[in-house]
Amino acid sequence: MMPAKESFIPKPWNRLNFRIGSFLALSIVVADVISTPLYLWVDSMFHPEDHAKWKSSWSAPEVLTYFGLTVAYALILGTLLGKVAARLFSRRIRKIADHASGNLGLAVPEPFPETGKDEVTQLAQALNAMRRRISELVADLKDRDSKRKEWIAQVSHDLRTPLTALITSLDHGQRLLDRQPIALEDLSQTYTVARLDAERVASMAEDLLEIARLEIDQIIQKEEVLPGEIMEHAVQGLAPLAREAGVTLEIELQDDLPPLEADGRLLLRALENLLMNSVQHASTKITVIAHADQDQLLLEVLDDGPGFPKEDGFISFQALKNHRSRPDSAGLGLLVAQRVAQVHGGCLKARNRKPSGAAVGLSLPVSAPASSVVLDSPQT
Repeated sequence: MMPAKESFIPKPWNRLNFRIGSFLALSIVVADVISTPLYLWVDSMFHPEDHAKWKSSWSAPEVLTYFGLTVAYALILGTLLGKVAARLFSRRIRKIADHASGNLGLAVPEPFPETGKDEVTQLAQALNAMRRRISELVADLKDRDSKRKEWIAQVSHDLRTPLTALITSLDHGQRLLDRQPIALEDLSQTYTVARLDAERVASMAEDLLEIARLEIDQIIQKEEVLPGEIMEHAVQGLAPLAREAGVTLEIELQDDLPPLEADGRLLLRALENLLMNSVQHASTKITVIAHADQDQLLLEVLDDGPGFPKEDGFISFQALKNHRSRPDSAGLGLLVAQRVAQVHGGCLKARNRKPSGAAVGLSLPVSAPASSVVLDSPQT
């Protein structure tokens, strides 16, 4: 058996008819008493000259009888009028309450009626505004949840690829060890491939941990960071990889660049990720530049590769993520760079160069906000 639906009308509203009825009844009694012999009798007590006139017109039993009938009449009429007035007054409140306590399904319910210009209308308007905000939040949460699931599935697939290759290399190495005589050259090559696969897994795991750390702990360790030092450290770290790819690295610094109040470790990691992405696409040259524009400082990585896909005249972050460094890359490096820029109050920018090439940079405020920035959840 379904339980009885609990009334959403608060108890004061259930007793409203009694209060209005009592007020009306009291008003009728007072009005009637003032115009009846009871008033005349009280008046005669203070005006002896009117006492004989009152005594000849009314007796005490008649006054009491008249007063009792008046009270009974006022109570009955007042109660009826109170019920009618309370019904009319609380009908709209009850309608809103019934509407709010209805079946809450997935479909968006109809808005509360906004008729009139009284407090009930203001209540309906406030409830409708709250309902709209809740609907927007629910839609946003559904969208983020869908993108999060897609992102997790993509990362899981991309992790599986180097892990499978690593296992295959280890199995092949085991077979080489079982052979007699041992083929040292083949074994060395298998070991090299296995190490590269392991490094790829470690790099992806490190990016995932960095993203999770930025999501959970958004308080960064700020210090004074010189843009030139960050750029030099990043270029030195990526120099061996650039030489192997046949790409030269250069640094261009604007004079008198202001220092940044930032987390140097995070900025270095973000800049290294941008350089890693450019090394995979550059033809011969990568240039790291830094210049200030009003209250923003831009750390930008330029390459002479094919550039990014263009969408409606601008380059979206989604397009950047789809433009992967390798077929088995999840674009985590760019996502880490975006999160680092956001937690410093900045953003990740990208553009295509003419005649060819791409530019990706971190746009950071020269004076970063004191409080941490709330980040969006990882998306696709």
